[in-house]
Amino acid sequence: MGGAPEPDSRTMHATAAHFGLHKPFELKKLTGSMMAFVSCPEGALCEQLEQVLPASLTVLQITCPEPSPELIETLQKIKALGFRLALDEFTWQPQSQPLLDLADYIKVDFSRTGLHARQLLIERLRGKTTALLAKKVETQAEYR
Repeated sequence: MGGAPEPDSRTMHATAAHFGLHKPFELKKLTGSMMAFVSCPEGALCEQLEQVLPASLTVLQITCPEPSPELIETLQKIKALGFRLALDEFTWQPQSQPLLDLADYIKVDFSRTGLHARQLLIERLRGKTTALLAKKVETQAEYR
């Protein structure tokens, strides 16, 4: 109810223009040629992102949705364009395996995910090149 509307590719393009980026390859002005994690709502995934963001510098970050055949197909197309994918707020469940197979990065909220769930995810990632990123690690004990 209420709240700000979800951004689409036009909003992303307007935001890029706000930062002085007139062409997709200029993203490195902001990132210094490092990867940019860009939150991307599910509705914007099928927009023409390659015209707005350079695949070589962009990780599209999606909050973990329910995997549908349409979403998996869209993500496969995005990966074929060279984009990398990050799954945010991820917790492993059997139905989420297709998302896990496509992800380059998995972001886990340390404050919301218990030790057992983290260990299960690490086991699922064994042998994969997917990077696991912890967020909301706030104490030295949590870091260890």
